[in-house]
Amino acid sequence: MSAESQEPEVYCGQCGTKLDERPNTPVEERKPCPNCGATRRRYAVTLSAVVEIGAALEAKVVVQPPTIIVQQGVDALISDERLKRVREVARRLVWYEPTQGATEWMVEVYGDDGALIDSGMGDSVEDVLLGVAERLLPPTEGEE
Repeated sequence: MSAESQEPEVYCGQCGTKLDERPNTPVEERKPCPNCGATRRRYAVTLSAVVEIGAALEAKVVVQPPTIIVQQGVDALISDERLKRVREVARRLVWYEPTQGATEWMVEVYGDDGALIDSGMGDSVEDVLLGVAERLLPPTEGEE
């Protein structure tokens, strides 16, 4: 097995401007974004791994998160005549919570085909969700 990772790229958590800043810069030492003045940050991390198992064997593991449905609420929404189902877009989120000594949350966003389409890091789950919010929206015509 071989694995690679690049140092995270640092972006302004407010306006998305790419910043020339080390990802481990303490909050109190961050310089304000030159574009909007914010000190919130978003980090883009690229990770890759290759697992090789013989020449004639291919393995693929798909882990499905548990599905929880509140049936009464779903039935009420589906029967509401003011709502029209236009299309269905599936997104799967994989969360990484901080461990001892860490403060950063991370989320990976996977598309319908199981491919990673975005990831984000932040000091809180709200910051992380704001960083990947565009990828959670339904795509416009011609995208995806």
